[in-house]
Amino acid sequence: LIQPTTHFALRTSDAVVLYSADAIDFVGNYTHYRRLIEVFSAERERLFLFTADSNFKIEEAPVYSKFGDLLKRWKELAPNAFPVREGSESVREGETVGIIEPLEYLDVHISVQPVGTEYSEGDSKKLESLKNYVRFRLQEDHLDEYVQSLTHEPSRQKIRYYISDLVREQTEYALSIPVNEAVEWVQKEITELGVLQGILDDPSISSIEINGLDQVIVEQGGQDKHLPEIRFQSITHLYEVINKMLMPIGKPISSTDPIVDANYRGFRICVVADTKEFQGVSANAPLISIRKFPPDVFTDAQCIQYGNISAEISEFLKFIVPKGANIVIGGGTNSGKTTQLIRLPMYMEPITRIISIEDSEEMLLASKTQYQHYPNLPSLLVKELEDEKKSYGIAKLIKACLRLRPTVMGIGEIRDEPAAQQSLIGMNTGHTVWTTIHANSAREAATRFLQLNGNTAAAASQISGSIDLILFQKKLRSGVRVVTEICELIGYRGTEEPILNPIFKYEHRLKTQVKVGRIKSEALLEKIYLQEPGPEELRRWCEVKELKAAL
Repeated sequence: LIQPTTHFALRTSDAVVLYSADAIDFVGNYTHYRRLIEVFSAERERLFLFTADSNFKIEEAPVYSKFGDLLKRWKELAPNAFPVREGSESVREGETVGIIEPLEYLDVHISVQPVGTEYSEGDSKKLESLKNYVRFRLQEDHLDEYVQSLTHEPSRQKIRYYISDLVREQTEYALSIPVNEAVEWVQKEITELGVLQGILDDPSISSIEINGLDQVIVEQGGQDKHLPEIRFQSITHLYEVINKMLMPIGKPISSTDPIVDANYRGFRICVVADTKEFQGVSANAPLISIRKFPPDVFTDAQCIQYGNISAEISEFLKFIVPKGANIVIGGGTNSGKTTQLIRLPMYMEPITRIISIEDSEEMLLASKTQYQHYPNLPSLLVKELEDEKKSYGIAKLIKACLRLRPTVMGIGEIRDEPAAQQSLIGMNTGHTVWTTIHANSAREAATRFLQLNGNTAAAASQISGSIDLILFQKKLRSGVRVVTEICELIGYRGTEEPILNPIFKYEHRLKTQVKVGRIKSEALLEKIYLQEPGPEELRRWCEVKELKAAL
């Protein structure tokens, strides 16, 4: 292994080959070799010093410079222990030699068992201090993985390794108990969340609501479920779990801060303190709300299979999104608006500059698996300060974004007048805007956007020339989140009634979306013609009379 991740990872390996390309490497690897034996109690038989320079010799251990000699030694030690190949030392066709990250390929799962030993008062105090020291180091050196470990088992496995190294290498806290026992105790205290760990790790559970000791509600498969088998022992026990969740983020709950909102890569958490343990605002018990953000974006195939869109809507989105359509996604709370919004970059070229703007980090475009080859996905986040002049809300960020040369602005949600007005400015200055808004229908989404822009005839004229499509999404009684409307915004009658041109409608009887119209607004047709689409596409998606005029 070149650049071993942790000594503990190497201690648990079947065999470790410390490869040295030159003298400097050999000195470092010999140090690793000694530490693995003396500090981590690794068996000498599993450690091998290998060098490209056959002149290196030491008395303490054999130094190998030929791969054949290494294979021969492995077979002598344990013929069936190591998966070695017969024959030539040379690399065969299809094989590669290079640097690997061991933990990325690790499939060993270490189960941390409760340590039941009663410790002396001195050891107990030292263990608490040691735990705090290790937690501080994790926050300083491995913050991303530390936070992700709450809901991600591979990250939790890495954190256990880091903890092992930190405990074994420190010299300040001299304990009378065995070091292995101290390692297990700190690992359990930092990485395990007791009764919640199972549902946090379950990928089928998207959100968790905790209303009391035995009132744990999860959303699984679109349905809310009460899990009475998950129960906390006491309010104190519940707060212990809360503190463990908030510690990595550095936002502890208190009487002065009885509501904590924390948003980090992988999940969002809201905790509300009760009126008994703290001077909080929850009457009966502390409240916890956890929403998990998956690392993947739902593909069209997955959305079609799930029932969110139809195959024809998929083809329509592939046609219209790259044409620069300004899209507003409307829906109620928990209807999947943001989930739909973050799918839109899939229809764009990877080089497209898409800047996301939101008040809390939910879109996470750059971290999504499907967008790893998209190099142009900056993100701006709201910054709230007591001094309003120094704060940066959605409106200020949109204004700043216009100077960052975006092709597309993805705005997490339009909630207030300044944000609505700035997003309209963005559309009017030639930028493509995708955003979401709370509403009960496509018609209401158009009405609300107008209200947030002053509800004037001038604003109605600007909006109807700027917003191209309103996509409305709804959570049905079955729990399935479905696109129920895709409409063009044609205009307004006065400042009250929006004029919509429905293109797709959800047919409840058929349980699918039906195409009911074609694009006919002049503003959107102009964008389409500029991209020079084929005649077949135009016939399929655009009004025939507009097509004839264009041709």
